[in-house]
Amino acid sequence: MRVLAVTHGPGVGPELFADVVAEEGHELVEWPIDERGAPPRSGYDAVLVFGGDQNVGEEVEHPWLHEEYDALRGWVEAATPLFAVCLGAQTLAHALGGSVTRIEPTQLAGFYETELTPEGVADPVLGALPPSFEAFLALPHETFDTAEELADSGWSVD
Repeated sequence: MRVLAVTHGPGVGPELFADVVAEEGHELVEWPIDERGAPPRSGYDAVLVFGGDQNVGEEVEHPWLHEEYDALRGWVEAATPLFAVCLGAQTLAHALGGSVTRIEPTQLAGFYETELTPEGVADPVLGALPPSFEAFLALPHETFDTAEELADSGWSVD
């Protein structure tokens, strides 16, 4: 299996995900979109999109965000398995028509007890986790609406 990892700058690579991909005998290709531009839309069996210092709405400073939105829509339309976190989740939500909004963060960073929702238990990726586990949470400056909640740690931005 070939896995594409889209990154957005130094220090925001696939880390543990790269180890898991390698341990499973798969090939991981890192794609620093901020340096290389539009990622390939085909030739990969799965795509991982990671975080970065940028945000949706900063397309003037980071014009490659438009290329990321296009690529994300293409992967979704092609039913390519896709995992996105932090900035990657923001860009995915935006690319699919979701609303990404700025919030005033509260101090929240650390490990919190998290429980899978029924949708999370049924999810092909998160469903492999135990129903309850500790997860590292850091509240970003942006939030977005989602189609469904897969896990709940009990905190909210309201």
